[in-house]
Amino acid sequence: MKIERKELVKFTVIILIFNIVLVFLTVLFFKRMDSNIPLATPAYGVKFSYEIIKHNLFHLIMTLLTFPISALTISINWLLISFSIGLAIHLTGLDMTLYYLLPHGLIEMPTVIFYQFLAWKMMIQFWQKQQLTPIICFLKDNRYYLMLTILATILSGIIEGSGWKLFM
Repeated sequence: MKIERKELVKFTVIILIFNIVLVFLTVLFFKRMDSNIPLATPAYGVKFSYEIIKHNLFHLIMTLLTFPISALTISINWLLISFSIGLAIHLTGLDMTLYYLLPHGLIEMPTVIFYQFLAWKMMIQFWQKQQLTPIICFLKDNRYYLMLTILATILSGIIEGSGWKLFM
């Protein structure tokens, strides 16, 4: 079963609205607190890129492997992402948050949404049919999308780990 663009767009819009609301609520939450959280600057380079790629690929694999409960894992993931973005906005401002988020985020965020959509579709098929055979067929039908997702995850990790910025 191939993925349908209309379903993907609907899923993406729901995720983005959910994320925007959570970021807004997180910023409001931190405005009410006195937060003196120290900021750490990562040591950009090959080792940092490797660690990010390893973490992001692990996340991708775990999202796909835990497809029967993907509604839960997707919700938790976006709660954590929204919390991190909201905290960054509170501590450094919107402009600096976008400065650090945009280069790799332009690749990483759509990639995360896409592989979460794949896991969501797998979850729906699994609970409807109660078999793994349709899941295997789904993965075979969408193997090229999976390969592109892996490559995009690696590319975004390289960009994030190298410290490359969109606007210098």
